[in-house]
Amino acid sequence: MRTLLLLLLLLAYPAYPADSPHLDLDLRLDPVKGTLDAEATLTIKADSLDFRLVPSLKVIDFTIDGRKQPLPPPDGELIRLALAGAGAHTLMLAYQGTLGPMQDLDQNAVLAHLPPMVDARGSFLPAGSGWYPDPGVPFSYRVHLHLPPGQKGLVAGNLVQESDRNGYQADYVFAHSAEGIDLMAGPYKVTEKLIPRPGHPPLRLRTWFYADMADLAPGYLNDSARYIDRYSKLIGPYPFDAFSVVASPLPTGFGMPGLTYLGREVLRLPFIRATSLGHEILHNWWGNGVIPDWTTGNWSEGLT
Repeated sequence: MRTLLLLLLLLAYPAYPADSPHLDLDLRLDPVKGTLDAEATLTIKADSLDFRLVPSLKVIDFTIDGRKQPLPPPDGELIRLALAGAGAHTLMLAYQGTLGPMQDLDQNAVLAHLPPMVDARGSFLPAGSGWYPDPGVPFSYRVHLHLPPGQKGLVAGNLVQESDRNGYQADYVFAHSAEGIDLMAGPYKVTEKLIPRPGHPPLRLRTWFYADMADLAPGYLNDSARYIDRYSKLIGPYPFDAFSVVASPLPTGFGMPGLTYLGREVLRLPFIRATSLGHEILHNWWGNGVIPDWTTGNWSEGLT
């Protein structure tokens, strides 16, 4: 049985095919001003492309295969592009604008389709909410993120480099099959623990907590290490190079590859480390490692 589980995990994250889409995003996010400046470069093999862009984000430059192009009028939030033939194309889209502030939502409302929200208290730009050109099929990506002093942020992926000079800058790479990109930012204090792994880079465990809850970080890091070690022995190797626990200003309980986004008040509850934390970590095998066919139901919740 354990051999079968290992095989499933290996099949879940193969090296991504060279002809699948790849998205490079360079982002400058200012949560105080509520602004986003972005340049997206999408490499895709297709003869057409439809994607959403929220109306408050305006395109200021657009090229296809290096040639400047007029952008077709959007159909609401939908932009439809015809490409010259079914071969490989490179699209560059520069855009900027403002996004709405963080909303006060309850635990039921956060399960609905959320818009991108940018706020000094915390920012959440969900996958599929129209803040980047989504190719509509699984894709790999690289994100360069720049935030002003006092803010830090992340997306799912391998942290390649980061710096606190002139604000926070970080590069994240997700080289496998991604269904979308979720971005989280806030006035975080980051605490890190590195776990040695023979033959592999150290496993990077992090908490992204608000200053008034930073004392909770050691417990979350230690229990994360314990859960990952336990499940790796039961199921197979942990599929990613990092795991982060990220505090949310919303009452969320979301799991993304290599991280969980939990409400700050939820994280304070004394029983969460013994219950929800293990559940969210297990999603890295079932749900974010082996991905369900969502049209037939979410069986991964039953396994986690």
